[in-house]
Amino acid sequence: MSLWKQLWTFVKPHQRMLYLSGIAMITSSMLFVAGTMITKVIIDDYIMGIFEPLVVTTDPEANNRSVAFDGSYYTRLSDSTQADTSNERATISLTGDGYIMVTGNYSGTEITTNAGIAYVNGQNIGPYVLLTGDDVWQFFSIDLVAAIMMIALNFLIYLITAALSYYSGLELRYLASKVVIDLREAAFLHLQELPIQYFSDYPDGKVVSYIVHDSGAIIGLFENALLELVRMAVQIITVYIGMFILNAQLATYALVAIPFIAAWIFLYRRYAAKNFSATREIQANMNAMMNEQFSGIEVVQAFGAEQDVVTEFDKQNTEYLEYRKKFALLVSLFTDGVVHTLRRSIITIVLVYFGYELLGGMMVLSIGVVYAFVQYIDQAFQPLFSLFGVLNRFERSSVSAQRIFDFFLNKPGTMLEYGAIPEIDGNIDISNLNFSYDGETPVLKNINLQVKAGQTIGIVGHTGSGKSSLMNVLLRFYPYQSGEILIDGHNLLDLPVQSYREHVGIVLQDPILFSGTLYSNISLDNPNISEQDVLDVIHQIGADAFIQKQEKGLQEPVHDMGKNFSVGERQLIAFARVMIYNPRILVLDEATANIDTETETMIQQALQVISRNRTTFIIAHRLSTIKYADQIIVLDKGIMVEKGTHNELLDDNKFYRKMYDSQMTHPELAY
Repeated sequence: MSLWKQLWTFVKPHQRMLYLSGIAMITSSMLFVAGTMITKVIIDDYIMGIFEPLVVTTDPEANNRSVAFDGSYYTRLSDSTQADTSNERATISLTGDGYIMVTGNYSGTEITTNAGIAYVNGQNIGPYVLLTGDDVWQFFSIDLVAAIMMIALNFLIYLITAALSYYSGLELRYLASKVVIDLREAAFLHLQELPIQYFSDYPDGKVVSYIVHDSGAIIGLFENALLELVRMAVQIITVYIGMFILNAQLATYALVAIPFIAAWIFLYRRYAAKNFSATREIQANMNAMMNEQFSGIEVVQAFGAEQDVVTEFDKQNTEYLEYRKKFALLVSLFTDGVVHTLRRSIITIVLVYFGYELLGGMMVLSIGVVYAFVQYIDQAFQPLFSLFGVLNRFERSSVSAQRIFDFFLNKPGTMLEYGAIPEIDGNIDISNLNFSYDGETPVLKNINLQVKAGQTIGIVGHTGSGKSSLMNVLLRFYPYQSGEILIDGHNLLDLPVQSYREHVGIVLQDPILFSGTLYSNISLDNPNISEQDVLDVIHQIGADAFIQKQEKGLQEPVHDMGKNFSVGERQLIAFARVMIYNPRILVLDEATANIDTETETMIQQALQVISRNRTTFIIAHRLSTIKYADQIIVLDKGIMVEKGTHNELLDDNKFYRKMYDSQMTHPELAY
């Protein structure tokens, strides 16, 4: 089944929107043509009408369209009931002296003046009368009421045109949203029916790219690409109809451009589709990689692996760039220059034709016709200026839609800072620390804490109290607004970020693993770390049994963020990763929150090993995991409300005691 037939199955339930949008679009374009026609009438009849020949009489005519001037009445020849009589004629003309009136019918000719005498083609046609501003206004005022009515009608037409255009776009956007919702529901339903193997073969980022990004591109297909393409087609057709109404001969000349444009579009689409298909596949692979990096950015930054992942990403990005270069050449060859040339050529034909008729004395084209025709040409070619951009969106969206049926980033970054750094022992002094994510809402307020090297600090508090935020600041994931953090007497902000993080390790509540092997996840592909180094660390934390049961040992594959391992096993891998890099400062962010009781014993043994001789911060859900910490701090709404040992805080009988008693009574509760 073709792409469009497949898409139609999702459009069909909402086809009424499609039809209403089309009708509104066609009506809007037809009204635009009518509005331009009215503008032509206003110019020719009401603005240029003052230059029509006048009939001079001694009595006002019955139609009340006569002007009393200099003892006589002047009526336009087209309005006069005495047009077949021998009444005197007069003509108003605009010259260098201003508006003048001469005796005789000289409409459509150029009149010059000199020393009170008027001339036509150098021939003396007699004296003239110079009209004052009030005189001119009298002759213009003949059509004042009619002109105001026509202007009001034109304004109303343009308002209706704008409303219909708005309605058309709105309906098509609603249609696009409904189609995408239905499509995503169908894709998600099918996703539930796929075998688990599918998720091992396709990374999360790629699946997300198919269902979310590619389906989202279909919105652009309807509300941008299709909407604009249909609007362009309707606009061009209706404008050409208007051209033929004005002047069939000139309109025929304008038609010559159509075959050239059609051939140009055909060739462009043929080559653009191939390019978009290739680039979309590369983008999907890049999305898959970025999805992993976004999920694991804390680990990447904490272990200073930014350059490694950037190198890997650059390979794909370079391939993408090559295709974009080819596309740039394609666009440069096919786009605006051709359209501009055709447009200017046709306008030149109109002006040459107008000048030829004028100089030949035939004057078959009025100023209003020329104005309207140039407007029509602009309106006919205006869509073509954006046509190739629309075609680009159309092809991209079509490729995205096809991929769904075939399968199912602007904030400024920070510079990487490397450099010499003093040896870190792990003494930390936090003074009057204040921190906010948005610069307005405080998250940490006046935190003061002194930690000696090698101490273990427990951090507890209810959700949202600022536990993880404190660690985010310590790891320099976010800048703090005021206060000071000293690492062995050195201001944290003065230490190069990446060099500092080489001495800091982190284990998250939900450990992050990457596609690869157990060895690559523990070593992070550091060439200076051998498999034996990793095995030594595994032995130290008591995880030998875990490695031994793997069929390929350290080379056991890790799929899809480590979903082929249990939470406890992933946590052991994260502990080993920390140990292999031997940091002086260790952060355990609720590392035992999701561990079952049976696994917790093994994890607790690993915790004791990795925290030995290191300054360790443990963000704890289970208070039992920090009973033996050197200090425990209790946070509440960003404020450090308590500090002391486990026994001291129990004796104080405040926040900590309430949390501890609650967990002893209800072990399932975790903070």
